[in-house]
Amino acid sequence: MEHGSLNQGDYDVITSVLLIVKEQITELDAREDSWGVIHADYQLGNIVVSEGNPSLIDFCLFGYGYFFFDLGSASSMLKSELRTPFLEGYASKANFSFEDIRYIEGQIFMDIFISYAFFINDPEKNGWIKEDAAKVCSTHCRDFLDGKEVYYSF
Repeated sequence: MEHGSLNQGDYDVITSVLLIVKEQITELDAREDSWGVIHADYQLGNIVVSEGNPSLIDFCLFGYGYFFFDLGSASSMLKSELRTPFLEGYASKANFSFEDIRYIEGQIFMDIFISYAFFINDPEKNGWIKEDAAKVCSTHCRDFLDGKEVYYSF
């Protein structure tokens, strides 16, 4: 919270969301096939298209993690109407149920909060955090804490 990047209210909301995500991680740890090697940095700048085929680049964060983390990151790049076909395609090749969307939502929050953590102590690069956190905390986080589905609203 140094540098004025987060106010106390947003910090408290983020903490509450992370407590739920912590419980989700415990649940995922008890499931088979919930984690393995992931890219961990899905963003448009890390996808190169050559001869019509997309390829991932920038593997500096890849390693072991939850598959839902990569699903969440990839979903966040898609328009809302493309997310269901994306998940259907994933489900055709992996163990996935639409009842698992809450886990993906939790991992999307992890992705967002990790971005905050990367930049929060850099005053030259953290100017966007306060506004973004205020928006995310007042909408998506609050809905998530109320048990509402937020997957299609990111």
